[in-house]
Amino acid sequence: MAGPYPASTAHLRQLRHGSTLLWIGLNLLLFGSGPLITICIAASIGLTIDPNPNPVIPRLLALFTFWPGVGLMIAGVISTAKRRRDARS
Repeated sequence: MAGPYPASTAHLRQLRHGSTLLWIGLNLLLFGSGPLITICIAASIGLTIDPNPNPVIPRLLALFTFWPGVGLMIAGVISTAKRRRDARS
């Protein structure tokens, strides 16, 4: 059995962890921009053969995932703030 108040426990867990949109946006930002950031850091500390690499595919991936990720994170923060404000009243 899940306990006498499983719905309230799930509700509190959702308030603590934030919105699903926030987590989707964070993952999109991390996995979309991560390869480009990794390549740039590796080139700056000398781990690549080319000191000035031109990573086209990771750059395109970052281009198409950065702003949607930021937008989803903003929407998730707003959603979480509304949900927490409604839970207080």
